[in-house]
Amino acid sequence: MPVEVSIEALRFADGSNIPVPPDGALVVVGPNSSGKSSLLREIGALLVNPPAQNQFILNDIDLKKDGLAEDAVEWFRQNVSGETFLRNQSELGFKNSSGEVSVSGVQAQWPYSQRLAGLAQFFVAHQYAESRLQLLQESSLHDQLNDLPGDPIQFLYCYPELEEKLRGWVKEAFGLEVSLNRYGMSMGLRIGKLSRELPPPPPPREILQEYASMRSITTEGDGVRAFVGLLLHIMLTPTKITIIDEPEAFLHPPQARRLGQLLLQSAPAGSQLVIATHSRDFLQGILEAKDRPVKIVRLEKRSGAFIPSTVEPGRIQQTWADPLMRYSDLLSGLFHEGAVVCEGDADCRFYQAVMDTGIRGASGSRDLLFTHVGGKARLGKAMRQLRDFHVKSATVADFDILNDVKVLKSAVEGAGGDWTHFEADFKSISSAIDGMGMTIPTVDSIRSTISAILSGLSGKAPLPNKAAEGIRSSVGFKSPWQQIKLGGIAALPSPAAVAAKRLLTNLGDIGIFVVPVGELERWIPLEVGKQGWLVEVLEDGHYLTPPPALVDFLRRISSYFGSALPS
Repeated sequence: MPVEVSIEALRFADGSNIPVPPDGALVVVGPNSSGKSSLLREIGALLVNPPAQNQFILNDIDLKKDGLAEDAVEWFRQNVSGETFLRNQSELGFKNSSGEVSVSGVQAQWPYSQRLAGLAQFFVAHQYAESRLQLLQESSLHDQLNDLPGDPIQFLYCYPELEEKLRGWVKEAFGLEVSLNRYGMSMGLRIGKLSRELPPPPPPREILQEYASMRSITTEGDGVRAFVGLLLHIMLTPTKITIIDEPEAFLHPPQARRLGQLLLQSAPAGSQLVIATHSRDFLQGILEAKDRPVKIVRLEKRSGAFIPSTVEPGRIQQTWADPLMRYSDLLSGLFHEGAVVCEGDADCRFYQAVMDTGIRGASGSRDLLFTHVGGKARLGKAMRQLRDFHVKSATVADFDILNDVKVLKSAVEGAGGDWTHFEADFKSISSAIDGMGMTIPTVDSIRSTISAILSGLSGKAPLPNKAAEGIRSSVGFKSPWQQIKLGGIAALPSPAAVAAKRLLTNLGDIGIFVVPVGELERWIPLEVGKQGWLVEVLEDGHYLTPPPALVDFLRRISSYFGSALPS
């Protein structure tokens, strides 16, 4: 009977049981301090021993451990080493870079323990960020007749085709050539490529000189070392389960994505990867390796409890396939406590700036992603997709979202609301606005406005853009919705204003926050066009002293996510 070792399921403390693919990857995502790394440590501990009292996230795991004692001994012969005398020289056993165990130790531990116990180091590998930088240490020749390769460098020496595959990956990811120096006092990877085919031993002096002129890969930056070391370990080390924390550490986004693709492709058949990541690029890469199953679990911490949710990979791929949603950065919501979806980039930057620095004591109190979808039309779709990711989300829209029933209804349904609960107030407001007439400025009002704009300007100087914009605005007729955009609720007739306040309150309860003063620029009115408004607000520091109405508005958003802004 072949030896089988795999995690079948995770049993979480909240009562959730989540299956783990037997021949694929479990990928854990979530915001900072949500327990991702702690979960990996608990999994590692439960593979060795039964549950202990110092566990907070998992109650236990379901571990599959099949095969008889003699099967386990044969697995060690095939995957660890040939039988050899151990350091005490008194009995035969198996040893490699992970450690050593006697034949009798395998026979005793395998059938009588429900866990892996003292054999875990041979079946399970732990790859943390700092340890990955040590995976490329140089090696020496081993006894190829009687022993198995004991480290990745020895594997590369025995299998030149693997070296060729690795060379292609590193060239693609970093633009570097790598070669295995087979003829030094010790073997190791070098940066460079030989100018000729490698001849059979003994090597000519010219080859030795070429190798000597190449620098060791251990002198490269952390990104190259981490990328190559992790790939070599996954591809060449016969562990059944590999636990990896933050595989994207030290890597730029393109390399993180490529690593995600290669890890799953290069992992031996029948092995499992258990990964915690904080990178949307790595996550996307691993989802592009379509030959192996992937389970995605989003972990978050609520009121001191760790809550897991399963995210369907197909939902993520669907978002990635939509160009507008992809470049709206919705996938990054998986790694935040919540997401605030705005109409445009200016909205995101303004609200985030005020929330971070314009309100005393608020900076750093929330882990919210601010992103936009290029207008109102896709706000509902964005909220629906974030709900599929189990990410709490809100949307901020100007008052004129009430000017399009289709867009508003889509946002309500995307937020999980029932449109019928909002329809009556919406109709009441729409009817009142339709009954408002055009606003026609009087001659006196135009004269007064223009006089104020031109006051202090030189008669021979060109008219500034800001002044021109103000004059154009003063002489124009204003439709009802133009009036509403400038005044918000205050521009509505009294009965409709009451309905609007009620509607905006109810929308906020499901995460839709409508600007009550009309539009973004009305929070801090300036005599400047829309294009220059945000620049002036930020550069002149207007956002540092937000008006009380804006502070109240942002407090409601923050409270919706469960963290109140300071008073």
